[in-house]
Amino acid sequence: MGFLDKVKETAKDADEKLGDRIDIDKLESKIRDEKRNIEKIVKEIGDLCVENARAGKDTTIADVRDQISKIEECEKRIQEFQAQIDEIKAKKSS
Repeated sequence: MGFLDKVKETAKDADEKLGDRIDIDKLESKIRDEKRNIEKIVKEIGDLCVENARAGKDTTIADVRDQISKIEECEKRIQEFQAQIDEIKAKKSS
């Protein structure tokens, strides 16, 4: 293998690693977005509980069922994104 072949191979490897890092960064950003969505939903639940308490009402699971479903959806997407990250990292180490 000549010098230029080694340079090309090194450049190709660097490009692949950079591409993987960019993909991981994008997925990590999506995970952060989902976590922020969860925080927002939890705040909505808390606000509802305070509002109901001030009105002398109890807050039931039925009152927050939609928000709980949204949190579960966010958690599922986080797991999917993390699985994709793990897959990229596994590919890199093999």
